[in-house]
Amino acid sequence: MRRHFKQVRQEYLPVINRRIRFLAIIITAGPLVGLLGTVTGMLVTFSGMVGAQGTKFDNMIEGISEALITTQTGLLISIPALVVLSFIIQRRNQLERCIARLEYYNVTLASK
Repeated sequence: MRRHFKQVRQEYLPVINRRIRFLAIIITAGPLVGLLGTVTGMLVTFSGMVGAQGTKFDNMIEGISEALITTQTGLLISIPALVVLSFIIQRRNQLERCIARLEYYNVTLASK
């Protein structure tokens, strides 16, 4: 009987764990991509301050806009993914507890 429950765990839990790992990567990478965009946006801003093309103000605004948009995008990716990750972990833990309870009750009934 325990072998059967072990098979059930091996069938369902690895799929969930793969999704958890994938979301964890997205959550980690989102702010890093935003930070990279912030750095490149600031580089554009500083080069706009020094450059002679167009007005300096337009070049600075372009760089600041790039920095803010990429930061916002990184957060817009990471924050919802964090919420989804929390939900998936909660559901996985519920599934594990349910399987453990079923296993306990079946083993108890079988031993009587």
